[in-house]
Amino acid sequence: MGIRVEAGALVAVGVGTFVACLLALALGSLTPGASALGLLAGLTCGVLAGRAVAPVGARPAAGELAAAGVLGAVALRQFLWLLAEREGEVLTWDYFNYGDLPLHITFIRFFANGAPFWPENPLFTATRLQYPIGIDLFQAMLLQAGLPLASGLALVGLLASAATAAALLRWAGGLAVLAFVLSGGLGDSQDLAWKNLFLALFVTQRGFLFALPAGLLLLACWRRRFLEGGPALMPAWVEGLLWGTLPLLHLHTFLLVSLMFALWAAATRRAREAWPTFRVAVLPATLGVLLVTDFFRASSLLGWKPGWTMGDDHPVAFFLKNFTIYPALVAWAAWEAHRSRERTLALTLFPGLAVWAALFFVKLAPWAWDNTKVMVWCYLLTLPSIGRALSSLPFAARAGVLTLWLFPGIGTMANATLGREHGYVVYQRWEVDEVCGALRSVPIAARVAVEPTFNHPVALCGHPLVAGYGGHLWTYGIDPRFVETRLKALLDGQPDWERAAMELRARFLFWGSREAQAHPGSRRPWEASRALVAEGRWGRLYDLSSAK
Repeated sequence: MGIRVEAGALVAVGVGTFVACLLALALGSLTPGASALGLLAGLTCGVLAGRAVAPVGARPAAGELAAAGVLGAVALRQFLWLLAEREGEVLTWDYFNYGDLPLHITFIRFFANGAPFWPENPLFTATRLQYPIGIDLFQAMLLQAGLPLASGLALVGLLASAATAAALLRWAGGLAVLAFVLSGGLGDSQDLAWKNLFLALFVTQRGFLFALPAGLLLLACWRRRFLEGGPALMPAWVEGLLWGTLPLLHLHTFLLVSLMFALWAAATRRAREAWPTFRVAVLPATLGVLLVTDFFRASSLLGWKPGWTMGDDHPVAFFLKNFTIYPALVAWAAWEAHRSRERTLALTLFPGLAVWAALFFVKLAPWAWDNTKVMVWCYLLTLPSIGRALSSLPFAARAGVLTLWLFPGIGTMANATLGREHGYVVYQRWEVDEVCGALRSVPIAARVAVEPTFNHPVALCGHPLVAGYGGHLWTYGIDPRFVETRLKALLDGQPDWERAAMELRARFLFWGSREAQAHPGSRRPWEASRALVAEGRWGRLYDLSSAK
């Protein structure tokens, strides 16, 4: 993918999503008209951006094309089977995606169903959504435009993979592609702290589908302009649109990229040259940050966590198990960068190492592993220096070092691509289809009381719950204990169940197999006093606001 196509496509997604978000805010929800106008605005800006970018760079070498082919092969396997159906079961191929995919389906359908904007959290009552919704909002726009969900997920994933391959090649050649796709450590990636980045982040944390290629493209442009003193790869307004729309799609990437922009502009004394890009980006970026943080009302998730996820492991064993020889390569690259006094390498490598070191003492979310969302950028910032150091070795020695570093990742990716032929069942098609049909008459803003689980059919239909899966809530810094206690009182049919329903703002109650299994002793008093809205083999739906 050439830089013109890459830049144009990314601007189209970023601008289109941002415009649709503004329209949804003005109209009160994401309407088909807002989606159509957003897609049209994005397409227009994307075409103009692509035409404004001058084609640069030589054709990739054979080795670089081979590395991109590896990424393409695993992307085809993962995204074409991201949401696949077999004999009435809807499954996903990636283990890491098993828990996250239902969450994104909930968000996508919630937006596409016309949720009030700015939306409340569909997984927790009376709480505004504090999350970069951009990529799921874009997917909802495609859904409203008539593209089926499974097809849309596959299309976006594959196009993002192509853009990411091009961005990685531009950033640090074929080494960057292989170091990303074959990342991980010794043993099963599921059990490691430093997991395979393609599987555990790119496929599952959907904001990276935009953020990774967009962030790399911006860093490559600024490296060339600020550090190398070369001509700009893109006009300032194109850079500004990409940078400014990042917060709505991935806040962690926006913060890291902004840090590098400020550092490089200051270190090279090119603040005046940086101003045109900043001027375009500042307004959309400010609004995006305000929206996804609920105007800075989101609680701070920073915490002291020495050792990251090391626990009781010996530091040497921990680093060897998770990173193999990568720390040694970084140390070698740092020494070579210091010895050569090459500014470009130093200002790329050392800031990444400083942030990486800080993340071994500070956690960015209740789950310390979430630091990986920034650590991936620290990792990518080190790759140009590692590549430069490796280039000084003879071919045989270089191949041996790369084998020691990346060979464990080959087994992980081979297993993820070729193994586990049965996949992971996310839901039963008949159940979700019938529940969605029963919910058509339910207002999209009305909360439904269900047994919290990660793939409840009510959530998969895009309807807001009183409380969703506790693991998802915990990772977003939400303390669900009071709500879960009152929800249990409601579903158990305790004497104060009506009061609990009012406290929880539960307008409807769903009673199916999950609820019956979790609350076998429930008296179910609503059956005698509340209106039955729908029933089927999936269970029953009651309107708690309407007497029988």
